[in-house]
Amino acid sequence: MNAECTAKPSGLYSLRQAREIIGCSTRALVNYRKSGLIPTHERNGNKQKVIVGKDIIAFMNRHHLVR
Repeated sequence: MNAECTAKPSGLYSLRQAREIIGCSTRALVNYRKSGLIPTHERNGNKQKVIVGKDIIAFMNRHHLVR
């Protein structure tokens, strides 16, 4: 599956940016995170939750989401 994705594998994306890339609602992203489908990490300095680009790409490939 070749999902067209604007996320770079080494990029760090805020939850809002990740939601826009995936094309889902805020509630859907929360559900994906809670169920472990998309792992989140915290930035060292400010504890902001971020998602790594490779995780976004893997999620989109697993769920056949093409944008």
